[in-house]
Amino acid sequence: MKRLIFWPFNKKKQTKTTKKIIGRLERINIPSLEVNNILAKVDTGAYRGSIHVENIEEFEDKGNKKLSFYTNKGAEGGVRKCVVEQYREVKVRNPGIAYMKRYAIPAIIELGNKKINVELTLNNRSEMRYPVLLGRKYLKKCFIVDPEKKFTLVCPNNKVLNNK
Repeated sequence: MKRLIFWPFNKKKQTKTTKKIIGRLERINIPSLEVNNILAKVDTGAYRGSIHVENIEEFEDKGNKKLSFYTNKGAEGGVRKCVVEQYREVKVRNPGIAYMKRYAIPAIIELGNKKINVELTLNNRSEMRYPVLLGRKYLKKCFIVDPEKKFTLVCPNNKVLNNK
């Protein structure tokens, strides 16, 4: 009887994973919105990311559609008015509600020393504990989430804060 050997499954050279471990809470930067050192909840149950905004208005300027909103500046405090030209409407599923439409904008977030292209939905998160939510879509290639940890990474230009 001939013995079959199935190892290795993949003859290509296997590389060691370079994923970093992050905690359930991290501080991030969003340079395009001039938001620095803002608190973000890492949620592997959520697909996309979301950021707290208020007073969302769609308007037209010189024939171009634009979107304006106010968002937190991050650790420095205060709010900032943002105006963006790139945005779209997406359907988002909320617990207890079927689907709802939200605006989504492209952004680059800085998480530790990584820069990640994301799409953030705009939502009033004032009733939520954290102003930013990061979903699994943008984290799965670079990070592993350890729910027992918090604040494992520091963005290059951020001061280390007393995180509670």
